[in-house]
Amino acid sequence: MATVESRHGVDRTIGADCFRLNLFGDFLLSTPDGVVVTGLSRKAKGLIAYLALSRGNASRDELATLLWSDRDVSQARASLRQVCYELRHTLPNASPVLVSCGRDFIAIDREHLVTDIELLDATGNDLDGLHAAMHPAKALLLRDLSMLSSAFDDWLSVERIHRADERRTWVASIAHKAIADQRWSDAKRVATALLALDPTDADAARLAMQAVSETGDAAAAKQIYLRHADALRRDLDVSPCAETTTLLRNIAAGAVTRSRRPSIPWPGRKRVTVPVQVESLSVQRQATPLASFKRRWLALENRNRSAIIASVTLAVSALLGIGFHRAPSDTGVVLVRIDPLAADRDDREAQAISSGLRAVIAQNLVGSGTPVQVLDNGDTTPAPLIVRGSSSNDHGVLRANMELVSGQSGQILWAAKFDRPATELDQFEDQVGLQIARELYCAYANGRGPYFDRDPEMARLSLGHCDTLGRDADEAVRFDAQITSRVPGFARGWAEFATDLALAAKSLPPALRAAADARVRIYAKRALALNPREGLAYGALMLPLDSVTQWAERDQLAVRGIAAVPDEPMIHSFRYNALAEVGRLQDAMNEARLAFQLQHFLPGPISKLIDAETLLGDTQKAHDHLALAQRYWPHDRRFDKAALQLEATEGDPTEALKLLDVHNGRHQERAASYVRAFLMWRIAPSASTKSTAVRAIEMAAQNEGVTANHVQTLAYLGQIDAAYRLAERLPVSERLNANWFGAALAPFRANPRFMAFATHLGLTRIWQQTGRWPDFCSQQPLPYDCKTAARAALQYKNVDLAFSAEPGGQ
Repeated sequence: MATVESRHGVDRTIGADCFRLNLFGDFLLSTPDGVVVTGLSRKAKGLIAYLALSRGNASRDELATLLWSDRDVSQARASLRQVCYELRHTLPNASPVLVSCGRDFIAIDREHLVTDIELLDATGNDLDGLHAAMHPAKALLLRDLSMLSSAFDDWLSVERIHRADERRTWVASIAHKAIADQRWSDAKRVATALLALDPTDADAARLAMQAVSETGDAAAAKQIYLRHADALRRDLDVSPCAETTTLLRNIAAGAVTRSRRPSIPWPGRKRVTVPVQVESLSVQRQATPLASFKRRWLALENRNRSAIIASVTLAVSALLGIGFHRAPSDTGVVLVRIDPLAADRDDREAQAISSGLRAVIAQNLVGSGTPVQVLDNGDTTPAPLIVRGSSSNDHGVLRANMELVSGQSGQILWAAKFDRPATELDQFEDQVGLQIARELYCAYANGRGPYFDRDPEMARLSLGHCDTLGRDADEAVRFDAQITSRVPGFARGWAEFATDLALAAKSLPPALRAAADARVRIYAKRALALNPREGLAYGALMLPLDSVTQWAERDQLAVRGIAAVPDEPMIHSFRYNALAEVGRLQDAMNEARLAFQLQHFLPGPISKLIDAETLLGDTQKAHDHLALAQRYWPHDRRFDKAALQLEATEGDPTEALKLLDVHNGRHQERAASYVRAFLMWRIAPSASTKSTAVRAIEMAAQNEGVTANHVQTLAYLGQIDAAYRLAERLPVSERLNANWFGAALAPFRANPRFMAFATHLGLTRIWQQTGRWPDFCSQQPLPYDCKTAARAALQYKNVDLAFSAEPGGQ
């Protein structure tokens, strides 16, 4: 018998009647009498592993969705029933029963199951157990269960990262204990093994350096330092931290001796449990001449020079052992006072805005993670932040001038003007309150809060940065440069710098974009060097990668970012884009929904949610969310476009025609004649109106160059052959487009030529390499077998889309 600590921290005894489950390396289950269970399918293994690593039970719907995410609900539940039948006939019938399949839930008997993870805990300081646990064959959790289903793979990717962190913490605790007990040989052995897992691990490097120096080998300590420094420069583009460099200097000076107990603290083991559950800011830009791009980029270079100097200063400071300013450790909340708005006593609408504003702001901050507390009305507690302003009803137009002011200096940190028809009083109150809540979130969430008392200028810059999001990427980069220059140890600032720069670089010509992308990687790695759990940095690293050839790498970065910070909305937004573009619309919808729940303050997340609902054909929800967005952001152009697209393809074409005029009138854009012709056909379908629309599309494609919109509009018209003829001429920049998988284009996908077209886009390679297929491949009735069609299309990838009856046809 052995005593182990369970996942919930409760000691329990392992009896002779326990099943043994190996999770590191390949899945291996043994019965209580030591017989290896054979004959289990991969799905059955995945079910057992999920239950063992989670809470021990799950609903049938949850497991069906997890293990068969590429099938519809009825098929998935039928497959789950088959796995339950398999488990009953493969696992021993005698007591204890390991897996129980109930009517609604499936459970695993955790009291009669012990995993290698728990046994790893039980080894304590056993160095033999340590080396067994770190054997290469056991490096990866559930190595043989990759590519089981898209949902299971997502769960497994996050679980692997968490388990790797747990193992690293466990090994480090043994090394710290050996150092504390002055067992230098053991400490060297353990720390060296830990450093082999991650050569950039500063804690491991210091442990190994101190251990070998205490055995009298200062030269070996220097070699460890140099290898660690090389790894940091190669992988993260940074230098060793000041603490590591100081330790090397002390070793060289003979300050580290056996007579002293080590000063490195032993934190002990920590159990990290992060929930698995958890929108890109849509940057729309106008075409700009090359000369303007160059001028803008050169100006950007000058604006960023101070931030670059700060980066160099950081590296030099680290090398010389000089400390620099990091985020304050204080995590207290920021008090906010809402002053009554200045308004005419007889202006009831203006007075109403003032009286209801506090409640709207406080309500929007609930659950946002923003370290802000709104004081009650009449509370005279001194507050470092004050919301003040004025309101009026000016001839039927409600107006408000709002400010956020430092309670200490009186400095205005942010100011904005609002106006709306007086008939929309409730909407106006909501709009103003949400925008102020958004500013508070942007300024003080994500680690900014502790800076407020010490540095109001940091708050002003953060508030200014917030106003640029989704509107002006270049201006956002300007604020990023000032923020990171002012506080060079702020990891979140560098991650935002990298992200905004990557978004801004998308509009640059290739020669300039390459240099910008290189800087994106430097800034993102700087953020991770300051804080390895800075999830947004992974999102920034995604953005420069090619959408097609590096899709899998981008997705893996997104998963790592979500594992680091499950509630980082921007990574969910980035992942929404990637999933939607390869046809995994249900998975994309989940990401869009999460991003909106986590960051409802900004228009970007709800815009993505509307897009996702439109693609899936859920027009009612799309209309509901569009109405909500227009309530809060009445002048945002992205919602004009969303309304136009929704009505044009899935809604009322007459309303779409009105929106087309409004949209082009508001934004001074030339009305697309082919869109107008298409809407006229929808309003009055006939051979004549269809012919007119087809000619207009073909003329536009000839004059402007083929775009995805041209091809898709032909498909909406039912002109499938003409659409495929035009699709042959699509440029690379127009290929990835989530609309190819929308509900309105089902007839286009139903044609067997779609797989040849998907090969032309570069999508079939992604589907085959990842084993994750677009949703339409599992929907009933199937137009054709996707995998067979994809193989044929890849074999004959130069097929003529316009005339080939089958993928790969001649």
